[in-house]
Amino acid sequence: MRIQGQKSLTITAEWLRKWDLLKPIKNPTHRAGIPANMEYLRLLATDCAYIVPLGQTESIKAFKRRIYNTMYTLLRVKTDLHDMRITRLWPDTDWATVWRSIQAAPVPGTTKAMWYRVIHGIIITIERLHTIRMATTDRCRNCDKIDTLQHRLTECGDGTIVWGWTRYRIAITLRTVPRRIPLLLRPQFRMWPPKRHRAVLWVLAYLVVYRSQQRPAMTLHEYLHFIHRSKMEEAPDTEPDSTRWHISQHHRSYYVTTLVSG
Repeated sequence: MRIQGQKSLTITAEWLRKWDLLKPIKNPTHRAGIPANMEYLRLLATDCAYIVPLGQTESIKAFKRRIYNTMYTLLRVKTDLHDMRITRLWPDTDWATVWRSIQAAPVPGTTKAMWYRVIHGIIITIERLHTIRMATTDRCRNCDKIDTLQHRLTECGDGTIVWGWTRYRIAITLRTVPRRIPLLLRPQFRMWPPKRHRAVLWVLAYLVVYRSQQRPAMTLHEYLHFIHRSKMEEAPDTEPDSTRWHISQHHRSYYVTTLVSG
């Protein structure tokens, strides 16, 4: 750009002279005086505040090296980073492990993104809308309880039964009993071997995605179909296993009886 400005009888040279872009500019610059359709000249005006123009005896190579060193220095300047809102709300959570676990989950990027949204608490719930005064009540439309994120994931409708089935599957994977499986919304855990760790993350990820939907009726039967479809979409060439996610009437009665009895 400055090489063009040194030429005579060119439009670029006249623009550079008009807005005094051939010499160092004060910081901050008055780039608002340059028309908006000449954004490249506005950027040049901003850069001129940090980079001294090409000198009379300076070579092009040395000038480019100076530009590189200046930009590298600006990028390396450290600034104070603010903690995310969710980390301030839950300071005792091992967030480094949570983020690593979500990245390690063997699920598509859209599923991970939804899990991120749930963890950050930006899923639209009636309680959230009521807090920002966009709803007249914080009660769930289905059961008249407070529509918190916890309520939507594990309590509303068949949420208790769905979470009970999910906890049962995780307990089988970990070779323990369901009552020892807490709600792992923030996966701050590590398991060995890695295959078992990824299996638990897979189940939790799809539980979060399914229960985050805003639909009035989300039964256990629909949840099992959702899990089966998700598995087939990830591995379309795999032969379907009709028994892998099958739940018998006996097991359903067991879940319901156990959950109701406490």
